[in-house]
Amino acid sequence: MDLISLLREQARQTAEAGGGVSDIPAEEPVTAIGVAEAFTLPDRVAVVTGAGGGIGARAAAVLAAAGADVVVADVGDCSETAAAVEATGRRCVDLTVDVTDRAAVDGLAERAMAEFGRLDVWANVAGIIRHGPMLEMSEDDVRAVSRLLGLRTADKPAAACLASRIPYGTSVTVDLLSTVERAEAALKRLGFDDLRVRHHGDTARIEVPLDRLADVVDRRGEVVEAVAACGFRYATLDLEGLRSGNLNAALGDPA
Repeated sequence: MDLISLLREQARQTAEAGGGVSDIPAEEPVTAIGVAEAFTLPDRVAVVTGAGGGIGARAAAVLAAAGADVVVADVGDCSETAAAVEATGRRCVDLTVDVTDRAAVDGLAERAMAEFGRLDVWANVAGIIRHGPMLEMSEDDVRAVSRLLGLRTADKPAAACLASRIPYGTSVTVDLLSTVERAEAALKRLGFDDLRVRHHGDTARIEVPLDRLADVVDRRGEVVEAVAACGFRYATLDLEGLRSGNLNAALGDPA
């Protein structure tokens, strides 16, 4: 079934169920505006994010024309959209909201409920626009898009490839990588989220931020036990702390 046929059938079923949608005669073509006019939302309340322009502004106008009061939100200016909504005779609340901020989104819903006492429609039209090849996106861009998509990795600390834990000149094998991965996972379970375990034969050199060095020492028994369970004989703590590219220093050694 194509999109137009699907919209026609959904409108017909909703009308038969008494959902406030007028029937669409089969012989009449269904356009985007025709579908919007078919829906009525008297005294309903809608939230539209990304309402500062484009599709979001149009969605707000359509919902207002259908009879809904609208809360419009955007990181930018929504005043023109709000004016268009109010021109239809419907009430409108104009808010500045960054949808990548979960607390701000929760606050948006709470404001809608406080203002109107109900919330019936949520149209999330907000997006992040970045011009240029994806490979040129910055880390901040990637995290912003990840937050918008609700990915749990949005605020995950940067993590280098496990091979960076193996010294230069040492063959990288699955067994070595597995040992490092298990050791880091074991230490993370102890609460050390930001760390590296450098593989030096039977010795694990542990790197954590400087402000966590004392915590490792305080829990040295648990740390040693966790590392030993992964196959290391010795556990050492690097007093210089966590440093990206630490093993690169060895490239300057004469031996």
